Amino acid sequence: SPGMTLPHHALSLVSQKQSALSADERAFFDRPNMILMGDIKIPKEAISRQIAESIDLVVQVKRLRDGSRRTTQITEVIGMEGDVIVTQDLFKFNYLDEDTDGNIMGEYASSGLRPYTLEKAKQFGFDQPYLEACL
Repeated sequence: SPGMTLPHHALSLVSQKQSALSADERAFFDRPNMILMGDIKIPKEAISRQIAESIDLVVQVKRLRDGSRRTTQITEVIGMEGDVIVTQDLFKFNYLDEDTDGNIMGEYASSGLRPYTLEKAKQFGFDQPYLEACL
């Protein structure tokens, strides 16, 4: 139903699991299934909608084979299309090479897509740098 919010323990489960995300986005968007495995009696669509409405960006951090941790992808959560959470990638880390010490070298590449969250960024005075970085 509209305006329905998840119980505190369900939101806690979602936020605890967010810190363990891998590059596989499906792991993140399977959260409604994980929540449904518990004793919570909420329709899957309501859980998915709650996630889509409460999360703007997913920042994926990965431990690379050289032991460093890097942001490897920034994905924007656009909303819902039917019962599917819709996303678009804004930035990705592209591996280039390794230096003589085995450290991974790479660069961040923008997808060139205009972010849907630009209006929210504008509320904080961050719209111009955000837009310039994305395009």
